[in-house]
Amino acid sequence: MTDNDKNTAIADSVADATASRPTSFAELARRRHTVRKFTAESVTDEQLAAVLETTSMAMTAANRQPQRWFAIRSDAARAAVEQCTTSLFDPPLYLLLAFDADRVWRNRYDGHDSGEVDSAIAGTFLSFALEEQGLASCWIGSFDRAKLTKLLGLPDNLRPVALFAVGHPVPAPEPPKIRNPWENSFATL
Repeated sequence: MTDNDKNTAIADSVADATASRPTSFAELARRRHTVRKFTAESVTDEQLAAVLETTSMAMTAANRQPQRWFAIRSDAARAAVEQCTTSLFDPPLYLLLAFDADRVWRNRYDGHDSGEVDSAIAGTFLSFALEEQGLASCWIGSFDRAKLTKLLGLPDNLRPVALFAVGHPVPAPEPPKIRNPWENSFATL
């Protein structure tokens, strides 16, 4: 096999791997769905870095960027997660999303801070970035935040918002997306 043949084979394998990936945001949004069954294949540091790079582009109030991500990989950290939720899906990776209460923007009219909204935007970016990389996730909102903060030794200014089970999805038919028509959630005032 010549070098040119090898390069062609590599290009073809990359094209095959990305052929089923979405090419537009609308297609990405239609394809993304929650996954609760994962293969044992690890999420590589390179995949995680690519996803977090995209996630770092999420808009935040006054560009304060209070979101903080934690990869839950050690046995001790995984055990802490397992003590704080019943929503366990045995993924190769959990990500914890928190916000830094010292960096949030505060509404001058009522004092409400942007931490949870900014984190929700970052979490949404994460979900789409994972799909783009051929990975999948399940957003876990039901967990004992105070207990997890204590078990992981997080400082008081970091407020957990969500856990994400992350990994390669077990091959399965894509579930139907049941969504209300946009007209049902829109009004002109």
